[in-house]
Amino acid sequence: MLYSINPYTQEPIGEYKAHENSEILTISAQCESAAADWKRSSEAFRMQCMQRLSEVLVLRQESLANLISQEMGKPIAQSMAEITKCAHSAALLAQLGTSWLNEPTELIQQKRIYRHWEPKGVLLLLMPWNFPFWQVMRCALPALMAGNSILLKHAPNVSGCSLALENLFHEAGFPTPVFRSLFVENDRATSLLQLPAVKGVYLTGSTQVGRWIAEKAGNRLIPCVFELGGSDPFIVLEDMDLHTCIAAAAEARLQNSGQSCIAAKRFLIPISQLEQFTNALEEYVTRHFAFGNPLNAGTTLGPLARLDLAQQLKKQVQEAETELQQNSRQLLRAPDIETCCSVRSIVLSKEGSRTGSEEFFGPVFLLIPYRSQEELIRFANETPYGLGASIWTQDIQKAFTIASELHCGNVYINDLMRSDMHWPFGGIKDSGYGKELGKEGMRQSCNLKILVGPL
Repeated sequence: MLYSINPYTQEPIGEYKAHENSEILTISAQCESAAADWKRSSEAFRMQCMQRLSEVLVLRQESLANLISQEMGKPIAQSMAEITKCAHSAALLAQLGTSWLNEPTELIQQKRIYRHWEPKGVLLLLMPWNFPFWQVMRCALPALMAGNSILLKHAPNVSGCSLALENLFHEAGFPTPVFRSLFVENDRATSLLQLPAVKGVYLTGSTQVGRWIAEKAGNRLIPCVFELGGSDPFIVLEDMDLHTCIAAAAEARLQNSGQSCIAAKRFLIPISQLEQFTNALEEYVTRHFAFGNPLNAGTTLGPLARLDLAQQLKKQVQEAETELQQNSRQLLRAPDIETCCSVRSIVLSKEGSRTGSEEFFGPVFLLIPYRSQEELIRFANETPYGLGASIWTQDIQKAFTIASELHCGNVYINDLMRSDMHWPFGGIKDSGYGKELGKEGMRQSCNLKILVGPL
């Protein structure tokens, strides 16, 4: 059985029977058969289904947001925003159809060269709990629009969301086997890679799991798209008024209670402004953030999604204090609930420390003072991860110069790191490979066929 437990109350809220191997084989075969028909369906029909999905998401927004908040603890306002983002993305694809797959023909050596993108078939999505709808939608929507079908293996603690997703696609008019949810324990996930129907894998998760899945997928030469861990630098240059970016810094770190791969995790601050930045940050966090029941409208910080995650984060903070020989600074005290971790800041005082290269998946600000642009770039790149970064400055040309030196897949200037259906998203190094979203993301779900013909 798979169990959903409310992380705020620790009360069980749902249980789901895991699929037997024979059931999984049957479902995957049905999904493969449906993929052949879905591939041949008209673009107009797929666009119609996508538009209806957007409408159903809007219609069901409140109940779906409540489900997110109950299963993984996201504050209700953020859960509502997650559903809105999914609805807007479906509406966008309902307008664009498969236009992202269109390619102009080329004339080369008296030949006409056609580039034709064809759906891979059944794609397996191994998805996390932190954005239980958006993480699925950002992979599934472009892939479905391109003509693929989807098998979803979601995180066990958001099994209710997994079932709700399947029901949403069916209610929107997608043929039933085109999107199916599999209820499978985490230790059985790699067995899904052996399903003959699976032609591609999308994973959002830890780097360790990414290596594990890549090894198993490699045995069958199944292509993968991985969005793994991150330790994104939030870079403040000397010409930027600190108070201008304090609000952005707090939101970048504390959205979803800090449980996001693309959350800003390391804050690079000019050494002359470090104390001022920390004081202003503490004042802002105290004034604008409050722990509480995720279902309450005034709650801006909820619990971490599971008890073991809260325990792991507390252990990381203790180890960082030991390594750096300093106490972390408490910016906001957590209530007396085991899954709620106090908001803390830690000043990284040792270059090359283990603390500086780790990912803290929760409300912890890692502050790194720098003395020069050369030192800034070195510190920013001093991590095995390479997901994204943000640069805060009034000198845009200087920001582009620094961005060119950063080892990551995405850089935002005077804006928060985010994923958006309009443009591609993905990291490098230990943060994974491949692209989701945008034109490149839709093409990632397809195979490129080259047709060479006469003029």
